[in-house]
Amino acid sequence: MGIYEEREKEQKEFEEKYGHPMHYIHIPCKGCGRVRVELWTSEKKICEKCHLNQDTMEYEPVQY
Repeated sequence: MGIYEEREKEQKEFEEKYGHPMHYIHIPCKGCGRVRVELWTSEKKICEKCHLNQDTMEYEPVQY
């Protein structure tokens, strides 16, 4: 499998797990305090800046 195919597979797996960011929910991040938390189609709330999941308090490997 080539580099392009590997990257495409990783992106597909990521999208299946996380979905896509929909909009900001205007709450301060529990990690960095910035008001940059996004609601994803998977219903995860992840900070755009530090990538902290607001529910699990774990950092997510967000790919934009």
